[in-house]
Amino acid sequence: MEPKYFIAIYTNEVKDYCDDVFFSNLFEVSAGQPVFVVDNTIGDSYFNKLQTSFKERGYYNFRVYHLEVSEEPKVSQFQRNVCDSVNFLRDIYLSQTTLPYFLIIETDVCSPADLLSRFENGISRLDAQNPNWGIVGGLYYHGFHNYDFDSTVTSLEPTGHCLSGCSVYKRVLIEKFPFRYDPQNLGHFPDAFMSFDAGSAFSLWNEHQIKCDHLHNPVNGLRVK
Repeated sequence: MEPKYFIAIYTNEVKDYCDDVFFSNLFEVSAGQPVFVVDNTIGDSYFNKLQTSFKERGYYNFRVYHLEVSEEPKVSQFQRNVCDSVNFLRDIYLSQTTLPYFLIIETDVCSPADLLSRFENGISRLDAQNPNWGIVGGLYYHGFHNYDFDSTVTSLEPTGHCLSGCSVYKRVLIEKFPFRYDPQNLGHFPDAFMSFDAGSAFSLWNEHQIKCDHLHNPVNGLRVK
C-alpha cells in the first residue's frame, strides 16, 4: 500500500506494561510505513530504552523522539503532556510530509492487523458520499466503547466525538486546527477539544468495522478483530 498515513504515537514510561504487545502489533499494522513515536517522560531513560528495543527488534521504520516537559501541578500535567505531544507530532507531519492523513494510535490500544485497509475502505466511502468528513475513529473496548455500543451499525456512523485511541484526521483539518487543552476544564482531553473545534467545519464518523482491544482491560485475548 502506498504510504498515506502519518502514524503518530505518544507514550510515557507509565505505559511500559503494554509496550511488548502494543509495539509488536503496531509493527504488523504499519507494514513498513514510517511510525513517529514521541516519549514525554521526564528524563531520557525511557527514550533510550525505546530506542534500544526498536533496534533490537528490527523496527527500523520506527522513529522515536523525546519531548522535554516541564514540571507543573499534577492535576493538569497529563493533559498538558498529551497536548504538547500530539502538537509536536502535528508539527512534524505538516512540516516534513505531504501525507493526506494523520493517524493517532494510543499505546494501550491494539488494532486489527489490516487497520490501514479498513480505514482506507471507510475513507473511500466517505469521499464518495460525505466528502466533508474530517475525522474517522475506530472503536475500542472496554471503558470507552462497549460491545453493545450499537450492534445494528455495521459500518460508518456519524458522531460528535472521535476518541484519539485510534483515529484518522484529514490533513486539511490538521492544518486548520491545533490540538489544545484547557487547565480550567480538565475533564476534557485534546481529542474532545479537537472534535468540538473540527465539528464546526467537518463531519465526524466512527467506523464500526474497526474494533480494537484496550490493553487496560483485555477482552478475549489481546486483540479484537
